[in-house]
Amino acid sequence: MSKYNSYSDFPSYEVNPFWGGGTKVQGLDIDYFRIYNHPTTEKQVYDKASGEESEVLEKVKGKHIYDSQPFLKVYKTFITDLKYLTSPAGLILWDMLERLGENSDEVRFNVSAFMHEYKYKGKSNIYKGLTELLRMNILAKKAGSDGYFFINIAKVYHGKRENHSIAKKLLNQIK
Repeated sequence: MSKYNSYSDFPSYEVNPFWGGGTKVQGLDIDYFRIYNHPTTEKQVYDKASGEESEVLEKVKGKHIYDSQPFLKVYKTFITDLKYLTSPAGLILWDMLERLGENSDEVRFNVSAFMHEYKYKGKSNIYKGLTELLRMNILAKKAGSDGYFFINIAKVYHGKRENHSIAKKLLNQIK
């Protein structure tokens, strides 16, 4: 329960408070590294520093910030689609996206489990929501796999699309 009772009770901020006031942000980490010439090959080598902080500070030649928290990429063209989703379609989509695996474009949807979790009494609205997601080209049914769907990777993706097996096949065809 919030300690604020109305909109006007909420504070306003000069800077984004979700950045932790410039301190550590959940999932945003710093990777310390050094670059040096390999003794035998003379090629530049990237070496992730490890060990005690004092040891790291002696080795460090640079820093790289990376996001270690799981995330979904939502492409801007998808925002318009999201505004027009009905409640069942939106809930189905969020449920699927929550379970979408990294660098995967397919997800399983179990109607009975969904009905139980979200207290649906009948399947009619669920199938209407699925139909809406299919009609809007957000989902496509996977052949030969009842309950499996493909997610439109031009709209949303978990991971890097270039790491997907299809993208790798395309790259190999070019080489």
